[in-house]
Amino acid sequence: MNIRFEAEGMERILQKALTLCGGEDNERSRLLLETVCERAAAYCGRRDIPAEMEGAVALLLAGELEGGTPDGVRSVKRGDTTITYADGSDPMAALKPFARLRAPEKRRWCA
Repeated sequence: MNIRFEAEGMERILQKALTLCGGEDNERSRLLLETVCERAAAYCGRRDIPAEMEGAVALLLAGELEGGTPDGVRSVKRGDTTITYADGSDPMAALKPFARLRAPEKRRWCA
């Protein structure tokens, strides 16, 4: 997925996340940066990460750098995918204001 950023946006996200978690700039943090940005853009149905969204993505990245997503999952339902968090801390909640509705995919039916 090719994600567009504002000027120096990717670097700002990385620096914010490293400051939040006290991490260091290395190959692991850069790989996690790419992965988190792709996941955030896919979750929001976007192909860009605007400046307003950078803080939310930096929070997600800081969480991953500190050891991954929280263990606060209380229940998971697979049919129609429902995840309930024990303490109400949905790690993707910060991205909800940036989510876009997706148009239904056009399907081609073969006869």
